[in-house]
Amino acid sequence: MSDNVEVFEALKQLILDEILKTELNGFWHPMYGGLVFELEEGNRKTSIGGVFISRNHVSFEFSNGYLLKDDDKILEGGGK
Repeated sequence: MSDNVEVFEALKQLILDEILKTELNGFWHPMYGGLVFELEEGNRKTSIGGVFISRNHVSFEFSNGYLLKDDDKILEGGGK
């Protein structure tokens, strides 16, 4: 699990770095054993996505990922 914690922290930092480039303000909110990024603190409707850690993997999930065009089928998941 310690490897997953390192991946989790690295992914979280990468996301923060990219968000800073966009000059968006936002907040990390703990949820479901991970962290969700919201543009308005406490307003789940403004969630962009989250980073989640489990024993076997680390994942990043988009709040509205089902709306993303993915012709090359890079993303996993069945949608909403």
